[in-house]
Amino acid sequence: MKDYFKQTEFVLNLLYFYYDGNRYQGRGIMTWKPDKGFHIEAFLDGQGKPILRIDLGKTGIIPKSDICSIRMRPQDYDCDWAIAPSIHLSDWNKWDIQNKRLSIDFERVLFCDSIKPGREKHRLF
Repeated sequence: MKDYFKQTEFVLNLLYFYYDGNRYQGRGIMTWKPDKGFHIEAFLDGQGKPILRIDLGKTGIIPKSDICSIRMRPQDYDCDWAIAPSIHLSDWNKWDIQNKRLSIDFERVLFCDSIKPGREKHRLF
């Protein structure tokens, strides 16, 4: 982030995460407040899309966990992607599938660039 001590708002053109065997995606706003951390308010597109099973030998499993990483594409920011790792979604007060809404607080975000052919410099945020 450019100024850690300044309150900042990010428009998220896309965010998505995998939860309970489904993929959820949508758009929203992520805010940063130095005294409180990060917060996302987002609307999700429709019902989650089921993830295909993963074959392990002859047994198929569908990955399920209450911990996920939220991947985001901020608009007009100096990075391609942002990732909020290890978010606990087991508390249903944080998000409402029926109303297709996500409202959650978290502590950290990793801002990163995609690797592009011919790029000479690599930045760390």
